[in-house]
Amino acid sequence: MKEYSIAAGSKIGKFGSELLVKGEAAVLTGEHSHKIVVLLKFRDAETVHKWYDSAEYQALIPNREEGIESTFILCGE
Repeated sequence: MKEYSIAAGSKIGKFGSELLVKGEAAVLTGEHSHKIVVLLKFRDAETVHKWYDSAEYQALIPNREEGIESTFILCGE
């Protein structure tokens, strides 16, 4: 996962993204199955898709899936 994190982190800046939060999740109410939360900020949904669908990021997905179970959620204003 360390390799994935470093490689993925280097890709987000290329798409004008900003890492807002990365750390352990503390559930106050309800259920949340993931221990770590990463919150990225992109300028718009189109840019998120350009990043996620890029060949550079797609090449990292097998490494990510080997190391963790993840959920990606797109939220907008």
